[in-house]
Parts: sequence; C-alpha cells; structure tokens
Amino acid sequence: GNCHDCLTNGECPLGTDKSNIKVDSGYWRVGSDSSMILECTSNPGACIGGNITSSYCQDKSHGPYCAACDTGYWGSFVGEKCQSCDTKRGIGAYVDQIWVAVGVVFCVIMRVVVLQMMRKYYPTIAAAYEDRIGAFITWYQEIKAKLKIMVVFEQIGSTFPESLRFIDYPPLYTEFCESMSGVFSLQFAVSTVPFECLRYSKYEHYYDMLFAKTAGPIGVVVL
Repeated sequence: GNCHDCLTNGECPLGTDKSNIKVDSGYWRVGSDSSMILECTSNPGACIGGNITSSYCQDKSHGPYCAACDTGYWGSFVGEKCQSCDTKRGIGAYVDQIWVAVGVVFCVIMRVVVLQMMRKYYPTIAAAYEDRIGAFITWYQEIKAKLKIMVVFEQIGSTFPESLRFIDYPPLYTEFCESMSGVFSLQFAVSTVPFECLRYSKYEHYYDMLFAKTAGPIGVVVL
C-alpha cells in the first residue's frame, strides 16, 4: 500500500501501519482505525500512550481519555492512579473528610456562642455586629444573580480547550482553563469522595460526577 505521514502526536517506527501507531504520552486514540490522536487535557497522567494493545491508559483505567476507573477502583485527583475500593472501606479511610466536617461544625457552634455572649455582656457591640451582617446579606442578595452568571460562564468557558479541540489554543490559556475548571467544578472537593465505591455496579458514574460538578457550584452560590 501507499505510505502516509505519521499522525500528529504519534510515533511510527519502521514497519508501522495505521493499526499499531504508537501514541505519545498524554494523548489518547479512539481505536486502531482512528485518524486522530487526542490530547488528554483534563487527566494527562492517566493517558500513558503506546499502541492499541496497551489501551493507551494507565493500569485500572479505561474509557474515553482514560477518565474512568475499572470496577472496584476509584480515582481521587486528576492524573492520580485508580485506587482499590478496599482502601476506602471503614471509618478510618475518611479521616480527612471527618475532620473537615468537625471543623465546620465547631466554627458554627463557636460563632453562635460568641454572639450570645456578646448580646449578654456587650449589647452595643453585638448590635453593631448584627447590623454589619445584615448589610452584608443585603449586598450578597443583590450580587447573587451576577455570581450565578459568572459561575456558569466560567464553567462553560473553561471547557473550551477540551470540547473544541480543532482550535489551536495558546498554552497559557489552556493552563488557565484547567485551573478554573478545577475550581468552578468543585473538582478539588468532589474528587475526595469515592463515588465509584459507594455501590458496585456495571454502570459508569460519569453522569453522577457530571451532575455533582455542574450543580455543586451553582448550589453554593444559591446558598
């Protein structure tokens, strides 16, 4: 047959055909017949490259852009290897989350106690404090709609490099979008919870995670 140029982001040693092109690390290919090698922008560490026999994904990972973990495994942060759900069983596996929850509850209780003490012993200061809180709440109600618009815009805008791959984005813009995507999707919070381990199922948790990352920031703004 005729010889062709090697696909971009791939390697073609002597004797290579379309079915066994070696994909560069950080990239993923749909299959051996695909003419495009796609960049793993959101989880480059999971895409180890190679040829079709290696599935282009790190151990215990699969799916488009190697974003899903095998059954019985879960992935915490972007690019981190999928971990066994056996390590997330028992209360000891959730120490960090428990301490964060305890800290939040403690801060709320202390605020209530301090405010009650101020009302009893320093009523003037307490009244001034409550006036300031009331003014802040009024101000927040006025800008809440603007915040929701900003959050939704950032959620959509930060996905451009991943969803519209035919555009050649500047590296600085791509890095900025990756950072904003992690913040406005609450990835840093959602990724600490092993949703894949909550129940064993043959179904993927893609839509569960998508809903949590999309609705979570909007819910925070609404509150």
